[in-house]
Amino acid sequence: MNSVRCLNCNTVLVSKSFRDFQRCPCPEGSYIFIDGGDSYTRMGFCQGSRWMKVEADGTETGPFPETPG
Repeated sequence: MNSVRCLNCNTVLVSKSFRDFQRCPCPEGSYIFIDGGDSYTRMGFCQGSRWMKVEADGTETGPFPETPG
Protein backbone atom coordinates (compact mmCIF):
# COMPACT_ATOMS: atom_id res chain seq x y z
CA MET A 1 0.00 0.00 0.00
CA ASN A 2 1.29 3.45 -0.92
CA SER A 3 0.21 6.52 1.06
CA VAL A 4 0.91 10.25 0.92
CA ARG A 5 -0.71 13.32 2.47
CA CYS A 6 -1.13 16.51 0.47
CA LEU A 7 -0.11 19.51 2.57
CA ASN A 8 -2.18 21.88 0.42
CA CYS A 9 -5.58 20.22 1.08
CA ASN A 10 -4.61 17.80 3.91
CA THR A 11 -6.03 14.82 1.99
CA VAL A 12 -4.45 11.41 2.64
CA LEU A 13 -4.19 9.39 -0.58
CA VAL A 14 -3.97 5.61 -0.29
CA SER A 15 -3.31 3.37 -3.29
CA LYS A 16 -4.29 -0.12 -2.17
CA SER A 17 -3.77 -2.23 -5.28
CA PHE A 18 -2.34 -2.46 -8.79
CA ARG A 19 -3.58 0.49 -10.91
CA ASP A 20 -5.42 2.08 -7.98
CA PHE A 21 -4.81 5.69 -9.10
CA GLN A 22 -5.58 8.30 -6.44
CA ARG A 23 -5.44 12.09 -6.87
CA CYS A 24 -6.08 14.83 -4.33
CA PRO A 25 -8.80 17.44 -5.01
CA CYS A 26 -6.40 20.36 -5.37
CA PRO A 27 -6.72 22.41 -8.57
CA GLU A 28 -4.44 22.10 -11.59
CA GLY A 29 -0.93 23.26 -10.72
CA SER A 30 -0.93 22.13 -7.08
CA TYR A 31 -2.21 18.52 -6.93
CA ILE A 32 -0.42 15.23 -6.19
CA PHE A 33 -1.23 11.66 -7.18
CA ILE A 34 -0.17 8.14 -6.26
CA ASP A 35 -0.65 4.77 -7.93
CA GLY A 36 0.43 1.13 -7.73
CA GLY A 37 -0.55 -0.26 -4.34
CA ASP A 38 1.96 -2.93 -3.28
CA SER A 39 2.89 -3.75 -6.90
CA TYR A 40 4.80 -0.56 -7.72
CA THR A 41 5.06 3.07 -6.66
CA ARG A 42 4.18 5.83 -9.09
CA MET A 43 3.80 9.29 -7.68
CA GLY A 44 3.48 12.64 -9.37
CA PHE A 45 3.13 16.24 -8.32
CA CYS A 46 2.85 19.76 -9.66
CA GLN A 47 5.30 22.56 -9.03
CA GLY A 48 3.10 24.17 -6.35
CA SER A 49 2.45 20.99 -4.35
CA ARG A 50 3.90 19.78 -1.04
CA TRP A 51 3.36 16.40 0.61
CA MET A 52 4.34 14.00 3.35
CA LYS A 53 5.06 10.29 2.84
CA VAL A 54 2.82 8.20 5.12
CA GLU A 55 4.44 4.94 6.26
CA ALA A 56 2.52 1.72 6.98
CA ASP A 57 2.70 2.38 10.74
CA GLY A 58 1.17 5.86 10.28
CA THR A 59 4.35 7.86 10.79
CA GLU A 60 4.99 10.63 8.29
CA THR A 61 8.25 11.73 6.70
CA GLY A 62 8.84 14.94 4.84
CA PRO A 63 7.72 17.48 3.87
CA PHE A 64 8.60 17.17 0.21
CA PRO A 65 9.94 18.98 -1.59
CA GLU A 66 12.18 20.05 1.24
CA THR A 67 12.22 23.75 2.03
CA PRO A 68 15.74 25.20 1.63
CA GLY A 69 17.65 26.38 4.65
